[in-house]
Amino acid sequence: MCSSDLAFALLIFRLDGPFRSAVQGEDASIGPLPAAVPFSVRFEDGRAKFDLNFAPKTRYLLVVGSLGSAESRVTVGCSSRKMSAARLVPVDRIGPLGPSRIAASAEQRVASQTVAVDSGDPGPQAELPLGLSSRTFSLHVTDGTLDDPAQYVTVLANAIATGRNVRVYLDDQQTASTLAPGLVRSVVECFDTDIVPRFRSLLGSYRDVDHDGRFAILLSPWLARLQGGRTSVGGFVRGSDFQSCLGRPFSNRCDMMYINSQTVPGDHLRTLLIHEYTHAVCFSRRTSDSTGLARFPDEEDWLNEAIAHCAESLFGGGWSNLDYRIARFLNEPSAFPLVVGDYYRAGLWRCHGCRGATYLFLRFCVEQFGAETLTRLIANPSRGTQNLELATGHSFEEIFRAWTLWLADAGCQKPTASTTVRADESSGPVMARLDLFGRLGDWGFAGPQRQRWNVDAIAKSMELRGTSAAYLELVAGDAPGPRRISLQGSKGALRLVSVVRLEDNFGRPKL
Repeated sequence: MCSSDLAFALLIFRLDGPFRSAVQGEDASIGPLPAAVPFSVRFEDGRAKFDLNFAPKTRYLLVVGSLGSAESRVTVGCSSRKMSAARLVPVDRIGPLGPSRIAASAEQRVASQTVAVDSGDPGPQAELPLGLSSRTFSLHVTDGTLDDPAQYVTVLANAIATGRNVRVYLDDQQTASTLAPGLVRSVVECFDTDIVPRFRSLLGSYRDVDHDGRFAILLSPWLARLQGGRTSVGGFVRGSDFQSCLGRPFSNRCDMMYINSQTVPGDHLRTLLIHEYTHAVCFSRRTSDSTGLARFPDEEDWLNEAIAHCAESLFGGGWSNLDYRIARFLNEPSAFPLVVGDYYRAGLWRCHGCRGATYLFLRFCVEQFGAETLTRLIANPSRGTQNLELATGHSFEEIFRAWTLWLADAGCQKPTASTTVRADESSGPVMARLDLFGRLGDWGFAGPQRQRWNVDAIAKSMELRGTSAAYLELVAGDAPGPRRISLQGSKGALRLVSVVRLEDNFGRPKL
């Protein structure tokens, strides 16, 4: 579909009543639509019109989605007028998204499980190779451009612990006695007995860039004062460090992650390590090897973060890295674009709402298509939305439409059992339970925040970012009967609109 083609998807849930096909003509009247059947409506010249029947307790949820770029902003105007009969209804039925159209072959599974091969198991008591008892690392610490060497500092660090799969270095600004008790031991044990073995069986392992036989972790207080002291982070992994063809300070030519030396051991530390190690596995697949040739193109930031956040839920991490991000997104879903190729250059680095959006989106994909979706995303020689399409066998437009409806559908029924990936423990990791109308720690959820519009009052306007969705609850404040809903937006921007009839006895969720 070209960029000038505009389409609407109308999804209406009816509880009962007969259905009569649309009949053209002034005297024709359309009866109730069948229950839970989605329909599409053509969007022409930036406009769309359709009729909805309202009874005293009838409410609809209007979901407007934009597929424009993350930088774009779309304004949609909504108006309504009373009709003597409902005549304009969607006529093209939309089938369910369905399962993945990709059947992973044995070769694909093997390739994905050997994303990179670590250097064996030299044993926890192996001596440090000559020159590795202390190392220097380059670290970007200002809010300046990443390609300016002046924005980096040189960190001298000493090795303070070595495990089977990991070697821990400490910035020489600190001594080991200043670290939280048990931090170093927790890092080594978590990597050796938990993270590395579990990842190897599903998502793969890291590539030993510096050929020292172990993954490096740098503990540094610099992470508490990045961007000139304005930003504190728990940890991160740089894709450039896995680039053997880059020199200092842009690459340390080392398989490594950075951890804030103020971190304390506990559940959050494990969640943080799972997240950052996922990045390391992904970068190992896509960055250049010893020959200087990149294996795959760099993955886009939104999908990189989505994979890492889903790994948290898949491998038993806690919610401390996600709960506030999910809450931020749900509180204002139209403000946060999903597809962002480069968070830093887009000014969205550390944007909690964007991160909440990308997690919920890929979580939906994993629930729909299985945990092997993550495996394929890492192993496929593509990036961004095209990678997602290769991993699922569905177009991004299909998946994005289904995702916005998945979020809306949760708001159209009283919450029952929380969702999980369709698998059991015997067949592999299972996604942690999530209830979009429940609680995670101190955070309470009420589904995607929606505005309320009385269709018999003044017109309504909504603004949303590219690859985001806005939710609008429709009620009629006057006599029952049909209303013609008219939508008008910017021409040339593809939008997806869905309508869901809420159950009459469904209480409005509140935070």
